Amino acid sequence: MDTAGRIAEPAARLYDEVSRLTVIDAHEHLMPEHERIRRALDAVSLFKAYPRMVLQASGMPANDLAAMSERSAPVEERCARLAPHLSHLRELALTRALMIGIRELYGIERIDDDTYLQATETLRAANRAGLYERTFRDRMRVAVALNQQYDSDDPPWTMPAPGSFRLTRMWVSQLNFACKPEPLALIGAEHGRPGPHAGRLRRGAGAGDRTASATC
Repeated sequence: MDTAGRIAEPAARLYDEVSRLTVIDAHEHLMPEHERIRRALDAVSLFKAYPRMVLQASGMPANDLAAMSERSAPVEERCARLAPHLSHLRELALTRALMIGIRELYGIERIDDDTYLQATETLRAANRAGLYERTFRDRMRVAVALNQQYDSDDPPWTMPAPGSFRLTRMWVSQLNFACKPEPLALIGAEHGRPGPHAGRLRRGAGAGDRTASATC
């Protein structure tokens, strides 16, 4: 077996094992689903967030970038602004992550002049009630996503029942997974495995409680 084969076999086994894990998604920026499904989606709008920075860095003129991002304009006009720059982006990390995601979730292999209208129809058809559970729970095996920006109706720090999905508040209590250990302690306690930081924040503290002791 050659070197590539020796690497590929354990890598495939590792991928299979990781794919069976249940995930706690530590950092999201998600609006409430009822707002998300009211939005008119299209394939061009996928490039508005982080890929937008790559477009700017690749030399896309500011007026084209602004026109591409204007949702009120027809998608055909906006794609005409985007299309000349797509070849600069395909192998970059941010764009590859985007394309892997839409391929796995929607079966969309690429976005270009020939596919953007069909991709838009596919995205709009999937944008309906239950979107977050289908995406996070069913496809990504996420039990709980810790939301850093928008409020949700769920109470903070409560793990969902097995097989369900929960979007919990994080930012309102100024606890960011990247900086502070309290969420880890509270999630561990929910599973009966309190860690070394278990006493740092009162158990059951409300979302508005800003008395956490750890800081970035």
